[in-house]
Amino acid sequence: RYLALWELFKGTGTMGKNMMRGSASIQFSIDYSSENDFVNKIRLFYLLSPIIFLITFNTIWFEGKKNKSILRRYYIWENTDGSRTGIIPGIFESDFGYKKYGEYAIDKPLYFDDGTDRSKLYLAQIYPFVRAKGNCIEVRFADSIPLKYCMAYLAVCKCIIDSEGLTKRILENLPDNEQAILEAYDSIDNNGYRADIYGKPVVYWINWLEDEIKKYADDIQLSYMRPIKELIDCKKFIFQKEGEEHPMLKEREEYLNIIKELDGDYEGRKKASEYVKNSDCYVYGFPAPFSFVPTFYQKDELEYLSGVCKTTHDILSKVLFPRRQRS
Repeated sequence: RYLALWELFKGTGTMGKNMMRGSASIQFSIDYSSENDFVNKIRLFYLLSPIIFLITFNTIWFEGKKNKSILRRYYIWENTDGSRTGIIPGIFESDFGYKKYGEYAIDKPLYFDDGTDRSKLYLAQIYPFVRAKGNCIEVRFADSIPLKYCMAYLAVCKCIIDSEGLTKRILENLPDNEQAILEAYDSIDNNGYRADIYGKPVVYWINWLEDEIKKYADDIQLSYMRPIKELIDCKKFIFQKEGEEHPMLKEREEYLNIIKELDGDYEGRKKASEYVKNSDCYVYGFPAPFSFVPTFYQKDELEYLSGVCKTTHDILSKVLFPRRQRS
């Protein structure tokens, strides 16, 4: 399937390769209990999406250069196949519901048909940032972020969707307007925390949302949310804050002190350490703390692990895809 998509996306936009090989995100699925609940949750997360893009922005690099777009992943998807991405048309119209969503899905020709349930294929081959997926709604706005921020983000979203009164408050106070969301995207991308969205500074809406959440969240939820609150309070992006508080900076200083005590090449190591500290080198979203990467496995161990992986893959392939093996 992915090989087929790789070829197909070459003809649908300019950034299919970037989406398939250079993007990652935090996605979660939520239940809905009725058609009205389905509609409200889609509207809710689209309205919150400018704020989600801002507070989960963690895309440091793009194509070997420092990334300057907060909505980089959004634009990558828009330029993968614009007819299947972006905001679902008509979500704020009074007749939007299952039927309209289904019409939106089947209006797009199938990329491929493998003979399985075609209704599921149509749903799987559209890529809006909020989409129906089986009996759930999948939300796909957030960048790939460290675990503590992921848990904070999920705690915020869970509190909102579990609190009917809070969901209602958000829908009543934010505009039921697709164009307003698109304008908010532009403002967030150009201005970050200085952006204006929905007629007010984005910081106003963040503070308003924080105050509303406090009315519904319990102490456990609030404790999970703390990393995002700290991030918002200092108006920084995740990679900026994590870079300042890198967990290995202290270890780096201790390492240099030990080298000095042992009469090692302290000046050389310190020079190398400063070079890495001031460079553009990031590892897993953090500034590289050292000028080397430790070796965890020896050659014979790697060969053994490689054999285990190959054997496991062969067994699972025969179990999961028996027809492919026979053919």
